[in-house]
Amino acid sequence: MRNSLCAERKEDRVAKCSIGLGGNLQDTATCLDDALSRLSDGGVGIVRVSTTITTRAMGASAGGDFLNAVAVLDTTLTPNELLALLHTTERQLGRQRTVHWGPRTVDLDLLLYAEESIDSNALVLPHPGLWYRRFVLQPHAEVAGDWMHPLLGETIQRLFDRLHRKPLILDIVNQNKTQFSLERIQSQLNTEFSRGQFRLRSTTAGGPHNKDGFARIEVLPNDQADRARTQPRNHANRTVTITTDPSHEVEGQVRSAVRDFLTAALGEAIVWKP
Repeated sequence: MRNSLCAERKEDRVAKCSIGLGGNLQDTATCLDDALSRLSDGGVGIVRVSTTITTRAMGASAGGDFLNAVAVLDTTLTPNELLALLHTTERQLGRQRTVHWGPRTVDLDLLLYAEESIDSNALVLPHPGLWYRRFVLQPHAEVAGDWMHPLLGETIQRLFDRLHRKPLILDIVNQNKTQFSLERIQSQLNTEFSRGQFRLRSTTAGGPHNKDGFARIEVLPNDQADRARTQPRNHANRTVTITTDPSHEVEGQVRSAVRDFLTAALGEAIVWKP
């Protein structure tokens, strides 16, 4: 299959891209190796693979600790063709998308594709969580730290370095009619994260992004879900949106979403695997 694909596309340009690999079910290390082997058989060149790290799971339903890594690839496939190959590989290795952020045998995310910026229902590039997820930035910095984030204009290494500055200041913009206590959320999360690692503060909608802030988190009502994006819009406006379900207690939803964000941004690598 690899030879036929290369023959058909020998005139196409070869694009460098990166993917994130993860999983926490069965023999994950073997699954990740199998995934790379299947991608290679599908006509994708495996240029470099990072060290594998063990990290805390993100999301209440995610299960136990994950193995994570990043691979640099060469491909003549288009971004959508490569995404389809990643999804096919996941299915072949037993991935079932039944629970959002649930346990999985293998997770293959397209992170960067050359300098492409795509925002469609099928594919968003760069990957919208790339700029703040430590379990992606840390291995990515190892194998391709000098690559540039096309929207933020910062290298992967610099984005990773930002995670080391404490506290991470999150500006919370509440555009939901229901009020909640940031002080109470901060106090509750202080029991899960070390004191001094983060700070929450209230910010008015439409105001300038504070230079010392790490990210702006906008809390929207559910009927504005179409505005929900995790893609940073520019260097000075790293924004994550939370849409709240009116049938559930809003403060708990915000606390859970902020917890997931902090888990992704602050989660130290538990173990480096040889």
